[in-house]
Amino acid sequence: AHSCAIKRVSIGLAMSGTEIFLIISIFMIASAIQGSIGFGANLFAVPLLALINPELIPIPILIVNPIMNLMLAWRERGNVDRPALISALIGRVPGVVLGVVALSLISSDHLGLLFGILLLIAIGLQLSGLTLSRTRRSVTLAGGVSGFMATAVGVGGPPMALALKDLPGPSFRATMSPYFVIGSSLSIFLTFLALLLRTVLPKLTCPSPATIVSLPFLIRTIVVPCQFW
Repeated sequence: AHSCAIKRVSIGLAMSGTEIFLIISIFMIASAIQGSIGFGANLFAVPLLALINPELIPIPILIVNPIMNLMLAWRERGNVDRPALISALIGRVPGVVLGVVALSLISSDHLGLLFGILLLIAIGLQLSGLTLSRTRRSVTLAGGVSGFMATAVGVGGPPMALALKDLPGPSFRATMSPYFVIGSSLSIFLTFLALLLRTVLPKLTCPSPATIVSLPFLIRTIVVPCQFW
């Protein structure tokens, strides 16, 4: 008989009381920004959190986002631009996949460079003042770029804000919030799936059909790290 073993993954964040206070304060301000204009929380929070602890980017941000935006989506319910939301989510899927692939292929030494480049692009898009015609194609493209940036560095709002700029305020916020809820959840799921493939499967010394079937139960032995790569 062969034996199967899975190495438990346990990586934690050791932070001081001051760091925890700063993180909570940053998230409070970021949530206020998001609630008032419909996006911008991560654009504000990510650079500051990266200074406190780089391991806070991007996974903890992606985990907090659905919770915050779910509350905002409930507040703004009834004003959603459904065609724009659907087009953005269709584009989000390949963008998230590319983001996960980028994280898995880029070495840890170059992740900081990727973070800096994408963050500068996000800030540049926000400050550019560009105006796009809101078509199905442009919104789908914006969703793809947003998905890639959000998955890679946790900042995916500016491309969507640019594509939906002409929507009235209530409709803009109502459309962005469910997009972030569903999009962030998708990013978390695919990133976790990539983690599973990179950590659990190679540890299986006997990948029999029975082992594969029982894989969902084996997942419980993993403590998901805050920094995957």
